Formats: sequence, structure tokens, C-alpha cells
Amino acid sequence: MKKILLFVIFGFQLCQAQDTIFVKSPDTFRRNYVEIGFNYPQGNLSNKFVHGVEVGYWLRNRLSKNNYLDYGLELNFLEKPRAIAYRYADSLIQFESSRVGLKLGFRYSLVWYQGSNPDGFSLESNSGLGWAALYYKVSSQYLDQFQHDLDKKTDLHTLFVSQTVKVNWNRIGFYVTGSLQPYTLFYKKNEAHFGGTLISWGMVTRF
Repeated sequence: MKKILLFVIFGFQLCQAQDTIFVKSPDTFRRNYVEIGFNYPQGNLSNKFVHGVEVGYWLRNRLSKNNYLDYGLELNFLEKPRAIAYRYADSLIQFESSRVGLKLGFRYSLVWYQGSNPDGFSLESNSGLGWAALYYKVSSQYLDQFQHDLDKKTDLHTLFVSQTVKVNWNRIGFYVTGSLQPYTLFYKKNEAHFGGTLISWGMVTRF
């Protein structure tokens, strides 16, 4: 939680300072993006949960006229997640999902404005890179096998890449995202071929 708080504070400081860092003229674009949508797992993620609700907050910084750098976080609330097999000592232990996932990352955004009004109609492309995590806790039937409380919880994290397409109009937009999340990139104790792709869609508001 401390890392997340520091990330948000750093974001606000960079956002306030960007007029002197990136461009000399005042900015007229919307800096804050809130996204709410649904995601559906594909491939080797499709048997880990049915679907999820995602809520994201992004801060936008201008690099040049139509090019931006966004950074932010996204929470995922998983529907009907199933337990995973995790290797502990010489045994396979069942860990239950905490029903929550987290992403932190950056997005390079390219916007095509139609007209001079930045709040008018526009098309947008977001290419993302960052860190993703899923959180689990040991099933109650295995609690006696663990001597320390720290062993009763685990998180699986990985790098993710994503591509988003948006259609914006009057501070409201709609998006579709594809995201690759290979959770076996760093872990060998969880199930083989854990991870896959997420297809997301939803609504975004800018302010």
C-alpha cells in the first residue's frame, strides 16, 4: 500500500510540473482519466476466473502536440475465481483467490483530434507497459501445514503489455483493450502455463 501511495504522490507532482518540463505554453487537454469496464480472460487465464470488473485512474502528461504519457493504476475485481495449485516445500497446496488484481504502469498515447476543440470528437491509441499482480491466500484445509502467517498468503506478479483503442466525445469515451499477462515469467511454483490475455471494454471520463 505504501508503494501505491508513493506512486500516486509522485504522479501528482509530475503532473503539476509538466508545464515547465514538457511544454512552455499552458495545456488545454484533460489530465485525469477514470476508466470503468469489464474484462474477459482468454487462453490460459480463461480457467482462472469468469470475468472481472476493472476500475482505473490515469494521469496524462503531454510530450508533444498529439503525443502523451499516461501513468496510473487499475484495480480488477474477479468474478468466480478458482483456486490454484502452488508448490510449497514438497507438496502442492491449494491457494484461494482474494478476488482482487492490481496493475501499475505507463501508456504512450497518440490522439487524433477532429477539429480545434480538445473536448470534441477524437480517436486515441494507448500502448501500455507495466506490472500486474493477483493475490491469493491458502485454503483453510491447509492452514495447519504453515508455521508462519507470512506463508499463508502469496501474490503472483508479472510484466504486462497492452494496446487500447478509444473513441472520445465531450469528455466521455469508450475503449477496447487487449492485454498480455504471462504469470509464469517469474514464478515456477504455480501451475504451468499460468497466464494469458485479457480482452477489456468499457467507458472513460476525462476531467
